[in-house]
Amino acid sequence: MRAIILAGGYATRLWPLTKDMAKPLLPLGRKRIIEYLIDELIDYGGIHTIYISTNYYYAPQFNTWVKGKGYDKVEIHIEETVREEEKLGAIGALSRLFKHLPRDDYLVLAGDNYSSMNISNFIDFYKKKNAFIVAAFDVGDLSKARHYGVLKIDKSNKVIDFVEKPDKPESTLAATAYYIVPENVIDMYHKYVSLGHNKDAPGKFIEWYHKRGPVYAYVFTGYWYDIGKQDTYLEAFRFILKDSYVDKSVKLKFSKIINPVIIEKEVEIIDSVIGPYVYVGEGTRIEKSEISDSIILKKGSIRNSIIKNSLISYSVDLDNINAINSNVGGHTKLFAIK
Repeated sequence: MRAIILAGGYATRLWPLTKDMAKPLLPLGRKRIIEYLIDELIDYGGIHTIYISTNYYYAPQFNTWVKGKGYDKVEIHIEETVREEEKLGAIGALSRLFKHLPRDDYLVLAGDNYSSMNISNFIDFYKKKNAFIVAAFDVGDLSKARHYGVLKIDKSNKVIDFVEKPDKPESTLAATAYYIVPENVIDMYHKYVSLGHNKDAPGKFIEWYHKRGPVYAYVFTGYWYDIGKQDTYLEAFRFILKDSYVDKSVKLKFSKIINPVIIEKEVEIIDSVIGPYVYVGEGTRIEKSEISDSIILKKGSIRNSIIKNSLISYSVDLDNINAINSNVGGHTKLFAIK
């Protein structure tokens, strides 16, 4: 079995944070979002190769990251697109990949999901059913279910109905972006694309295919975060952050840390209050500021500011700014005129 991690989207709902940064490479705790999947796949030990499907625009970031991590089982495959309007879509990307990769069974995972799903148990379930498998999670709320593919299953967990983003869902059991595609189903992706169907929403393939071949749902419990928007990103960050990490190189002067926080290397904090639930990227300088429930990427400069429930990208310079529920893009300079 081989694995494909889908990372070809442009994450426009998280712009401007992701305008110049691939969403799966954003920090989540002390790892990147995608690293939780990669590390579990490697620990499982039964995956031949892990392919990351991304676009031409973000490819250099992924190549640099893979080289730095030393992931020898990981290969980057590039879609020749550089903006949202050109993207192949998840189904289009899979069809393209399947034409170039070896014939095999494939574990397909979204690079921006974080969950309690156990990959070993997921694969064991597939071995019992020997059919297309989708991982499902009960979101427990019909209003939330409207945003996902909603499915119904019988006593054997066979999918008997599937509707992508229904206006009036009849179930709260949602399809996640975790699949196992048997080798004998690969050609159905090509057929689906050739018929001109929606190539973006992954659930659209299941909605179409379950009427033509068996699909089973592996239902897991615990937690599942589809990190698509600012609120879900911060929610996942708060969930994962149980303990604090402050690098030994951090310089603290007349400041207060409210746990839990993550403060990376070469950070300087002066006369400020940091936390709870704050990530501060390396090389950032903070002075006379209050920051809580926020993620601040590397090499920023923040002075005389209050930041709450916000995302601040890299190399941002803020002076005398109140950023509440805000999203600030890279290399931005904001200051209040006194």
